[in-house]
Amino acid sequence: MLELLAPAGSMEALRAAVQNGANAVYLGVGAFNARQGAKNFTPQLLTEAVKYCHVRGVAVHLTLNTLVSDREISQVEELIRHAATVGVDAFIVQDLGVVQLCRQIAPSVPVHGSTQLTVHSLAGVLFCAAMGMSRVVLSRELNREEIRYICTHSPIEIEAFIHGALCVCHSGQCLFSSLVGGRSGNRGECAQPCRLPYSDGRGGKSYPLSLKDLSLAPHLPELIEMGVSSLKVEGRMKPPEYVAGVISVIVFGFMAAFRALAFGVFIYDRITLENPVAMTYSDYTKTAELVGYMLLMVAAIFFIMFLLKGAFRKTTTIISGISFAIIVGAWVVNLYNLINDAIFYDAAFSEILSAFISDGLVWSLVM
Repeated sequence: MLELLAPAGSMEALRAAVQNGANAVYLGVGAFNARQGAKNFTPQLLTEAVKYCHVRGVAVHLTLNTLVSDREISQVEELIRHAATVGVDAFIVQDLGVVQLCRQIAPSVPVHGSTQLTVHSLAGVLFCAAMGMSRVVLSRELNREEIRYICTHSPIEIEAFIHGALCVCHSGQCLFSSLVGGRSGNRGECAQPCRLPYSDGRGGKSYPLSLKDLSLAPHLPELIEMGVSSLKVEGRMKPPEYVAGVISVIVFGFMAAFRALAFGVFIYDRITLENPVAMTYSDYTKTAELVGYMLLMVAAIFFIMFLLKGAFRKTTTIISGISFAIIVGAWVVNLYNLINDAIFYDAAFSEILSAFISDGLVWSLVM
């Protein structure tokens, strides 16, 4: 099953992710995760989080994605044992020594290679597979052709970031913060100096090292078709409101993407039949609904951008109006067709209502 992996920097953010449709979350406990600035979890709170998620069918991935020194090994071992006991679903790991510890202490818990490993090639994926990892989080610098090639040839699952902040340096290779402030990103203490303004030497200031956020929501169908197993959202430093908004928009995108894929299969089946079947009025109205919902997804994306940046107010209003008009029109045509059928077959009003709900609402929500 395709996974939407949401960030949980706190219990509040975890609840926001789960309640808005994520089917997996990732979180950190104590000092051995790459977001020391997040609220994070205690071992006791981890137990509560796992129970909360598992009751709702949501997986929990524990981040152990920092470099670990010899004097810290006993603490890491204790955390691995506790996490396995409470039932975490996977470890996300950077340090290869910690990979071995996870396999020795909790061999039944899958190990995922963190983006901090800088895996950017098929050879890197094959190495991780040989180390016993069942999934790799690809570097965010890869383009679509490289991701597609790796997915096609990988013997293990591939996870890719689809939303959130981007580093100016290659994943896991930045030493900027440690050099200028003694706070290493590979120890979860990045001070993010790349986000600061810098002088251009002529009296002006700019942000030459601060990249725009990644947003691949419009490309969900392509990522699904590539074979990416898990779509990951960055943001463990973000508040619950941010997590809720982003996850809800992406879940809406999932619905539109699966509708598009399902309708593509539907059309393909009709074209490739030995005796092609002509499309009915119902088929056309379903097509109209598909277009309406896809436009509504675009409107939702613009709306989030409006909330975050105060722009696109007019665009959001126009696209929302068009999409709702198409959807309502499709439902009206469906009702008209059902009434005609009811008159022809002498059906009762209750049967008309039942058919309308099943033909319209079920198609909208399930397809």
